Amino acid sequence: MPSYKLYYFHSRGRAEIARWIFKLSGTEFEDIRYTHEEWLTKKENFPFRQLPVLEVTDDNGKTTVIPQSGAIFRYLGREFGYCGKDNLEMARTEFLCEQMMDGMMKLFITEQDEEKKKALVRQALEGPVSEGLKLLEGYVLDCGYFVSEKVSTADLAFAAGTEVLEMFDKNILDKTPKLKALNEKVMNIPEIKGWIAVRPKTQR
Repeated sequence: MPSYKLYYFHSRGRAEIARWIFKLSGTEFEDIRYTHEEWLTKKENFPFRQLPVLEVTDDNGKTTVIPQSGAIFRYLGREFGYCGKDNLEMARTEFLCEQMMDGMMKLFITEQDEEKKKALVRQALEGPVSEGLKLLEGYVLDCGYFVSEKVSTADLAFAAGTEVLEMFDKNILDKTPKLKALNEKVMNIPEIKGWIAVRPKTQR
């Protein structure tokens, strides 16, 4: 069986979906977290000089390095069966993940003035983010998930993203009851709930 090393910082960020997949599938992995100072000394050794990075070592000792958060969690989702049972379900999983990521990007605001930044974040939450959530609401199936009766990477990406959104607005899902129920469903999966209870405490 392959062994896995996941490299990231002391935060949930772009590595958390991968961590959830490992926990959900019952797969052991090394959760390697760098401080900012440690990263500066190791940065040159990593593809594209950024994190997260996943190392996969097969039974023959060959190691493959996978950079980019999306590539990592999609690889793991396919590997452990969380991307859908056929190409159409996989495509649905993909476009829902992309839609969620598009919404999250609205919150990456570079304004340095804190008061202006807060105002811009509020505008994003009340505008494009809320509108995006309303659109996603229509893709929740009767079973409570996005793709099938089995949790998918789309569901995981949504719940992980919601953790971030709720840092800005605890009531962000109040106008989308199906999404709120989906989020609660994912967060109450025993493996996910157990991990959240013991994971390192970080701001984001």
